[in-house]
Amino acid sequence: MFRRHVRWRLCKNLSGPALALRGLCEFEIGEDEQSLNDIQHGISLGAANQPRNEKILRYHEALLLAHKGNFEGALQRYAALSRAESATGTSNPELLLSIGLAGLRTPLMPKELKADKQDLYVAAGNGAFLFWTKDRKGAERAFQNLFQHFPTAANAHYFYGYLLFPMDPDDAIVEFKRELEIAPANAPAQTMVAWDALIRNDYAEALAYSQKAVTQDAALPMAQLVLGRALVETGDVQSGIEHLEKELQMEPGNFEAHLALAKAYSKSGRSQEARRERELCLQMAQSGPSLGGTPQSARP
Repeated sequence: MFRRHVRWRLCKNLSGPALALRGLCEFEIGEDEQSLNDIQHGISLGAANQPRNEKILRYHEALLLAHKGNFEGALQRYAALSRAESATGTSNPELLLSIGLAGLRTPLMPKELKADKQDLYVAAGNGAFLFWTKDRKGAERAFQNLFQHFPTAANAHYFYGYLLFPMDPDDAIVEFKRELEIAPANAPAQTMVAWDALIRNDYAEALAYSQKAVTQDAALPMAQLVLGRALVETGDVQSGIEHLEKELQMEPGNFEAHLALAKAYSKSGRSQEARRERELCLQMAQSGPSLGGTPQSARP
């Protein structure tokens, strides 16, 4: 406790670049949580204003996010890094490996991965790199080669579906369902199929898939969001509220969860709480929704 207090007081006197540098040093000695905090704080204070510094800091931020299981947050950073990297006309093998680890939802650092496993992750990372740099045909070929050489690789079809979903949800759902053929207990894939059903107003299907997802992984915020919405739409408003509130405990800044909760409170007659959520949504809409593991944020 004393050490944390001293660090906090010292942190107040550090500039953005100094904080970020400390975060990079902490990364090297394995203090991952503190490293991520310092790097992100440093970025917020302008440490990434120079392109070279931004590349280094965003890459390490992405590594740390993926290592703690925030794969969607890591992929958002990798998407931006890939677009910047494409301007040089090359792709960095280490970057491809790191992208693959996040995309296949593997919470390892690149140095922790055994050499005989690297081909799978580099192939997945290459497919995403091509996708993000607007070579969609090349990305499709890369993922088809990945599926051919690694037919049972966990999360491979999910990853491709994740990339496709913002622009081609129909093809994305095909990939999510293929993932479920390989791994029926894949909670993220179940959640995305449920989300698609919500969009189509098929609340019964959304409820069935989201219930499976929460059973498999109750700590997945997006699963709690989709189940909460499905329950509200199928008439179990109180249970829906409980799941939406659980989601917000994990992601307090999730715009879509606040919006859904406003509707649920209104349906249950809790007008004051509904008004509070609507006002909060208006504030968030003006400043921009925060990024998280929600369908809205899953847009590379």
